Amino acid sequence: MISKINDAEVKYLNYFCEDEDYGNFIRFKDDNIKDMYSHNFTYIKPGVSSENILKIVNSEIEYRKKNKKNFLRIVINSNFDSNIIEKFLLKPDIEHYDYLGISTKNYNNIKEKENAKVILADNLKVNEDGRLVDIVANYQNMTLEFAIRRIDRKFQIYNDVTKQLNLYVCYDNIEPVGNCELMINDNIAKIEDFDIVGMHQRKGYGSNALKTLLKICKEKNIEDAYLVTDHDDTAKNMYVKCGFKTIGECFELMFNF
Repeated sequence: MISKINDAEVKYLNYFCEDEDYGNFIRFKDDNIKDMYSHNFTYIKPGVSSENILKIVNSEIEYRKKNKKNFLRIVINSNFDSNIIEKFLLKPDIEHYDYLGISTKNYNNIKEKENAKVILADNLKVNEDGRLVDIVANYQNMTLEFAIRRIDRKFQIYNDVTKQLNLYVCYDNIEPVGNCELMINDNIAKIEDFDIVGMHQRKGYGSNALKTLLKICKEKNIEDAYLVTDHDDTAKNMYVKCGFKTIGECFELMFNF
């Protein structure tokens, strides 16, 4: 399953980004939104030795500085020896993430919430609801201006019928309270950008959304689904209660110049 996840992660990024593959690592870039960290970064592939990770990181620091960039984000898609951090040219901020997976047939084990529903954003009304929910859920962690640019960039892909990336909007009756992305690739589904707005959190809307998405996947004969979560995020508890299990990890190194 982890190899399918690795492939799906690259597939997802290729919807938004150009890539340059250098063997042990890939540079992703999105010229439509150059200051979006998650679309402009260096991805170090699984299985790369600590020695080569050190070389890649220091080389990328020099490359980004030379090209007058003000940040470098590196994702290492496996564990690594933390002792090499002191040998980096700059000290990074480090985040630890987990890949959580589940068999889609287990959707029946998740509780359903009355009056909650999840709808595919395939018309103007649901699109607008999803766009607004995304902005409300995210603007405080960035800026309002960036949150708008970010979701508008994503809608360029949601609206492309050749892509298997869709937005779903969560409702309480007729009120939009959350949203999430669903991408299908090689018999595995990726759940991404999963948000429930403020006051509606911890009331069952998230669990209900997961149940619906897993059911959709099962009906499409997709056997497995996964998502990525912060290792210490409280939302991880909900995923575990719904039956997700940790099946891998990755690390983010963030350098600001």
